[in-house]
Amino acid sequence: GDAAVVGSPLDDTAATNAGAADIFTRTGASWAHAARLQAPAPGENDRFGYSVSLAGAIVAVGAPDEDGSGAQVNPAHDDALTGAGAAYVFARGAGDWQSHAYVKAHNPGASDAFGFAVAIWGEDLMVGATMEDGGDTGVDPPYHNIIADSGAAYL
Repeated sequence: GDAAVVGSPLDDTAATNAGAADIFTRTGASWAHAARLQAPAPGENDRFGYSVSLAGAIVAVGAPDEDGSGAQVNPAHDDALTGAGAAYVFARGAGDWQSHAYVKAHNPGASDAFGFAVAIWGEDLMVGATMEDGGDTGVDPPYHNIIADSGAAYL
């Protein structure tokens, strides 16, 4: 299409390795920088921008080393759970990009790397947590935390 998002997970603008993502748009044959996205509460070594996905006027950005301990959508932010990870959703409205959601796993755990992968299409967001410690299979399995680093995907 006429837009692209590029992650810079080691960007030091907000804090050491806090990360950033840049949006570029095309007009005719020319590409131009349109916006720089950063986490609303950037933290050292969060790696915001490790994964990115763009669908129309919505961008998802993963930060697999973010340390918040909250769960689900828009919890209070803290740095109490090392490497739990997060995903962020931004939406374009009236020409500029705004933070729309701060997304966490429903069962956050230390070093889960939630946000290692993100994909967005329509109103659906998929987030991968490569180091999640579940152990059951299928859709919405009970959470047992029995197989280290087995991984999970959240929709």
